[in-house]
Amino acid sequence: MDHVQKIIPRLLYDSVLLNRYSNATQLFSRSPLDAHHFNQLNSISLSFQQRDVIVQLQYSKKLPESEKSQSEFLAQKFSGDLGKVMFSKTGFLNKTIEEKLTFYDGTDFNAAADKDYSKLDTFYLNNTCYTVLERKDKNFYKELVVWELDLLSGEVVNQYLIPRKILASEAFSRYGKIGEASIQVLQNKLIVYLLESKTNAKEEPHAFNFNRFQQESKIKNCNLVLYQLKTGGLVEKKILHDNSYFEFIPIKYISDKNEQPLLYFNNGTQEKFATLNLNL
Repeated sequence: MDHVQKIIPRLLYDSVLLNRYSNATQLFSRSPLDAHHFNQLNSISLSFQQRDVIVQLQYSKKLPESEKSQSEFLAQKFSGDLGKVMFSKTGFLNKTIEEKLTFYDGTDFNAAADKDYSKLDTFYLNNTCYTVLERKDKNFYKELVVWELDLLSGEVVNQYLIPRKILASEAFSRYGKIGEASIQVLQNKLIVYLLESKTNAKEEPHAFNFNRFQQESKIKNCNLVLYQLKTGGLVEKKILHDNSYFEFIPIKYISDKNEQPLLYFNNGTQEKFATLNLNL
């Protein structure tokens, strides 16, 4: 194995453009977004309010005259023809989450902004949008970051960090995606179902430390855990099931607004389905 370090150039995004095509006039229009000279784009989402368009970006940007980067959020609202900007708001990863995500994890950079996240899903609840980002390396499922956007003002009102540390491997499980998150809007709340090691049963979300949080590969050694997003950026944890006898298998729900989520269990010779009644 060649352990010699090599210098690799880091590319910058100069600008991002929002384009619109009108079927009626067969004309294109475009407008630039207020995000420039950033080095990593993690997610981009479009949503609509009547005829207006809301664009959300999460990206990392190098600080001036520094080797460090910071995570930024941009929310920008346009009129339907892109001729008018209704709001343009930039926010930053809050300090508490930034500190928890500052650690070395296989690269030469330890900053939260240098970690690679991708968008898992987007959920809308009244005038609020939740964007869920995940960090994942091949079959290694790591933490989730959620940002909550007020669609009326463009402000990022809350940010959430959800623990996860699952190494999925067919060598340890007959199911290859045991680290997948199942997410639901239930009783007007966003909840996340995850498998995690039983040794993390007493670990509270607010005290999450990636290096101390125990990794798991065997599905029988996991608990099914529910994480609920609370006001003020708080996350509440509930243990729903012990996988010792029947193993919970993550599946994608048919409807993310089903008031009785469907759960699938298997013990190798039998399988069963169950509905979950929750009072959040």
